[in-house]
Amino acid sequence: MPTYVYSCPVALHGEFNVFMASYPDEVPKTAPCSHKVVRGITTSDKSTVREVRCGRKSKYVVKPIAAAIVRGGTGARKRG
Repeated sequence: MPTYVYSCPVALHGEFNVFMASYPDEVPKTAPCSHKVVRGITTSDKSTVREVRCGRKSKYVVKPIAAAIVRGGTGARKRG
């Protein structure tokens, strides 16, 4: 399952991952931010407060896959 990283324009939200069921033909350039925020009027009984997703258009961030980083060549063992 491929994972893609997106960065929300709201500085406090930062980066978040999007998991897709299959590899798309083209990686989506934007995705809605999945960070949860509190919306509404704060009252003593908190009846008008609700938690919703940010939803801001976030840009795709190109990151290397951690498992694909190879140090010192191909990883083949030397004989002898």
